[in-house]
Amino acid sequence: MQKRRNIYEAIIAWGYDNIDQGVTVTQFDQFCSDWGTFVPQRRLREVFVETFVLRTGQGVATHDTENRDQQLWHLKLDAVFQHLDRVELEEARKSSKSAMWWAITSIVLTGVIGVAQIYVAMCEPQRIGAVSKFTCSE
Repeated sequence: MQKRRNIYEAIIAWGYDNIDQGVTVTQFDQFCSDWGTFVPQRRLREVFVETFVLRTGQGVATHDTENRDQQLWHLKLDAVFQHLDRVELEEARKSSKSAMWWAITSIVLTGVIGVAQIYVAMCEPQRIGAVSKFTCSE
């Protein structure tokens, strides 16, 4: 079962998914309302300004979200790296769990083989005596 992300992680992942086409403030508001967790509107605007930037032909514009409602905003470079770090961390956790299970399996298998070797070694003297009667003589 996958753990549900907090809204900040979800916003960054959503922004990353829409990195090429950009997002509008209206789309952001719709995404946040669909998320299902109540966050005050003022805090959502702060998160939006921290996470997205309005790009213009002259460079980066100001973060006036009220007057730029239908313009396309893009994920900030810091937020992109935060998202990529999070994805790599999740993949590393998944890989380490897989490696742990392989290690546990190999240790258990080694123990079973060791016990089987001891059992065979204890039964072997009885069989050696029976086999030695049939050895070839010169």
